[in-house]
Amino acid sequence: MGKKSRGKERIATNLVVKEKISRVKGRIATNLVVKEKISRAKGRIATNLVVKEKISRVKERIATNLVVKEKISRVKGRIATNLAVKKR
Repeated sequence: MGKKSRGKERIATNLVVKEKISRVKGRIATNLVVKEKISRAKGRIATNLVVKEKISRVKERIATNLVVKEKISRVKGRIATNLAVKKR
C-alpha cells in the first residue's frame, strides 16, 4: 500500500509543479507581448518626433523664404522708385 501511495503523491506533486511552470510560462509570454507593444509604441513616438522635427525645419525654411521675398520686394520697390526719380 505504501508504494502506491507514494507514487500517487509523486504524480500529484508533478502535476502541481507542471501547473506552476505553465503559469510562469504564461506570465513570461504576457510580459514579452507587453514589452513588444511598448517597443512598438517607443518606435512610433520616435518616428513622430522625427516627423515633427522635419515639419519644424520646413516651417523655418518657409518663414526664412518669406522674409527674403519681403526684402526682395522692398528692394524692387526702391529700384522702381529710383528709376522713376531718375527719369524726372
